[in-house]
Amino acid sequence: MALSDGGFVLIQAKYGMQKLDSRRDDVLKAVNQLVNAFLAGLETSSGKRPIDIERDRLVIATNINASASFKHLGKVLERLRGQPESYPASRAARSEQERKAWATFTELVERSLQNASPEELHKVDLYRDFYRAVAIQRFDFGPDTGKDFVRARELLSTVGATRSFSELVRIGITAASNGHWHQTQQMAAMLGISSPALPNAEESSADHITRVREARPRLLGVHDAIRPAGAATELDELPTYVPRDIDNEIRTQINYASRQGGFVLLIGGSSTGKTRSLFEAIKSELPDWWLLHPSDITTLSKFIAAPTPQSVVWLDEIQRYLENPGQLSPDIARRMINAGYVLVGTMWRDQYHAWIAEHGDKQKDAVNNSNVLKLAKVIAVPEALSRKEVRFAERLSKTDSRIRIALNDISSGFTQVLAAGPQLINHWEEAPDSQCYGKAVITAALDARRVGFRAPLTRDHLAMAAPGYLKSEQQATAPENWLDQALSYATERMRGAASALRPVSTGMGNIAGYTTADYLYQHALRVRRTDTLPDTAWRAMVEYHQESDASRLADSARRRDRLHEAELLYRASLGESSLVARSLAELLETQGRIDEAIQVLRPYSNSKGDILAAVDFARMLGSQGRLEELEEFARINEFAVDELIEAQAISLIKEGKIDEVSKLFKLQFGDDFGRHAIDYWKPIDLMLESGWTDHAKVILEAQASAGNLHASRRLADLLASRQEFDELQARAVDDPHIARKMAELALEHGWSDQAIRILQNHITQGELVAAMALADLFRRQGRFDEAAEIERQEYGNASFQSGHTARMLLAHDRLEELADLINSGDLTAVYALAEFGAVDFAIDLLRDLTTNGGHWSAHTSLISLLVENNRIEELQDEVAAGTPGAVEGLRTLQSKQTENLHQKARNF
Repeated sequence: MALSDGGFVLIQAKYGMQKLDSRRDDVLKAVNQLVNAFLAGLETSSGKRPIDIERDRLVIATNINASASFKHLGKVLERLRGQPESYPASRAARSEQERKAWATFTELVERSLQNASPEELHKVDLYRDFYRAVAIQRFDFGPDTGKDFVRARELLSTVGATRSFSELVRIGITAASNGHWHQTQQMAAMLGISSPALPNAEESSADHITRVREARPRLLGVHDAIRPAGAATELDELPTYVPRDIDNEIRTQINYASRQGGFVLLIGGSSTGKTRSLFEAIKSELPDWWLLHPSDITTLSKFIAAPTPQSVVWLDEIQRYLENPGQLSPDIARRMINAGYVLVGTMWRDQYHAWIAEHGDKQKDAVNNSNVLKLAKVIAVPEALSRKEVRFAERLSKTDSRIRIALNDISSGFTQVLAAGPQLINHWEEAPDSQCYGKAVITAALDARRVGFRAPLTRDHLAMAAPGYLKSEQQATAPENWLDQALSYATERMRGAASALRPVSTGMGNIAGYTTADYLYQHALRVRRTDTLPDTAWRAMVEYHQESDASRLADSARRRDRLHEAELLYRASLGESSLVARSLAELLETQGRIDEAIQVLRPYSNSKGDILAAVDFARMLGSQGRLEELEEFARINEFAVDELIEAQAISLIKEGKIDEVSKLFKLQFGDDFGRHAIDYWKPIDLMLESGWTDHAKVILEAQASAGNLHASRRLADLLASRQEFDELQARAVDDPHIARKMAELALEHGWSDQAIRILQNHITQGELVAAMALADLFRRQGRFDEAAEIERQEYGNASFQSGHTARMLLAHDRLEELADLINSGDLTAVYALAEFGAVDFAIDLLRDLTTNGGHWSAHTSLISLLVENNRIEELQDEVAAGTPGAVEGLRTLQSKQTENLHQKARNF
């Protein structure tokens, strides 16, 4: 809900959410939604912004009859909002009931954050911001007498609503159950509110608009078709359309969208007939509607400003409208749908899955833009014709020779042959030796696009890049006109249809550059995924990139460990956004060039800049010990006080003034400093590294007693490292997280029976972490059935049983079912496979998911598994592929291997 002061209320209401219980899926889902909304920020009409704790609220709505634990949690959150930022969140819980509700809620939040990226976790202080933005609202909608029912009825009467409150509620529930989210005009009529009149089409300010029946499919992105040698010149521009099995579904969805606004998206491989099927559908169903084919977001914005009724917005290759900041956003898409527009688009299947997944990378605008796709009715277009479609094609081939040719080579794909796809691949991969320069130019163009180059590639770009794809002898014997010969070969049309490179003009007789054929590019993505680009290719991209590509190329270079090129490209796009500045600063920081990173962030660190850049700026000042600058910065930026305290504490520890650290914390937080100092992990780490373990232990004990999960885990590790096993076992009785550590050491120290008893006691109190630990202990003892039984009893959710399921499928050699389970996004099964010894199989499945964009965290699991199993060559392949996290994983493994060699040398 939008508020008059510019704030927003985001509400999570789950029917049946009656109890605040960390094991209930409905509660966890509600918390997940709020956490995700907080991390993602808000899409407003003026752009994206973070949650503002002063005017925004994240609300969990429950029934008045729900458990009182919601009421207790609401009191804690309300009390917390009235306190200063330095006030500890846990102190807001005063009664036993409030502390229990608070502990349950914080555990739910911790679980929701398990899959968040490091960047997301770093950018927010949950104890200061998230918890202050959350509120609990308990509604009383009892018929006729419920106070909220009465109030709603009174509010509706003030706007002259023509329907009763009960009737509107029924309509709303029905609409939600059927997924009819965009019924603006219908609901407005029910409330007695008139819809605003729209201007005539003639008054529209849109630039590229025509009637659907008059549109030319080739100009909308339908591929040109092959032209047989000696074919009659009177052949139509395109072959006769071969009806597809999915036509009825496409047309039904377009018809439905035309009644209330909607978005229909076709996904499939290149040259599978997506665009042609979509065009034929709108021509059949909406021939008299207006058709807008926007070249960019500017054209689209003009169209929205002066809307035209009964309009189709054509978004072929929709990723072009999503890739850059300021492009098609969910807010713009919703406004068009709510206004009654029909949005239609196409996208490659792999790209769709990669975009729809919640990326963990730093292209936050792109991640946000991907939510546009979640508004669409998605229809998958098959790669090949069905038997029924082939019969249609056979009949049509009698009057169109192009269809006959495609049917004769149907094993290569009917629609693909019509677009000359197989011929393009052969032209590139099987180029004769005399055309090595043409092959090099095509490969350089494909590689450039593969790593993020979207602009047409200029002649100069290709001239600089191509030599890196040639042998020394081929370079030495190249004729003077080698580039002309190469471009002639690369632009040769296959059967009169497509060419590997397509010239893009800037006017009559002028070539601006060249773009690659989609079908060939999609093939190259598979066959060259792990191929390393030569130096000449990177130099050409740095030299000839366009501004719109710079930050994307920089991110790509960084993921491939091309740090020099990444830095140059980041610097080239430094004025684009504060996100680029943060990316460059992070790159410099990883190289130890922190003073340079501080200079990069300084322009963005003022009160009007990016808060995340300012936080990084303060952190780096602290890490460099620049305390006077940081103190001055903290005077005008309150959020920097934490960084200042942490930096002062680290400085004191390095000087050996450990007692002064306690005084510093007491000065800031009072006698209860241990409960707050836990937020400063770096000083505690330094205490431990410097041997001040007693001081660190005091702080960890205080926070663990207050219910801090991280502190409990750290304290358990500390007790184990100090071999204080008696205290470890004693604390395990009351702390399930310490009990988990005890279980990890149980087999080694013979504590299994004691650990099992303690864990079982925690399980009876509803501690999920104890159930996980006991199931793990049983598995390590070989008691797999008992482990599976715990999972079934405690989780009651199929996703948590997948490890057991995966092991059973593998044991019975049911590999296809196992692959289906993992391809559905169940990564728990992958780790079960690895534990069971099927590491190669698990890695192959994860690699497929990563390549196809099948799961947002597949790449993280893949890299972790490769590091754990010392697969250095495969990690190098993932670096070449640009897989997120591969560079860091490779360095971790290399460091580990180097340390092992040093250890062997010392032992020798």
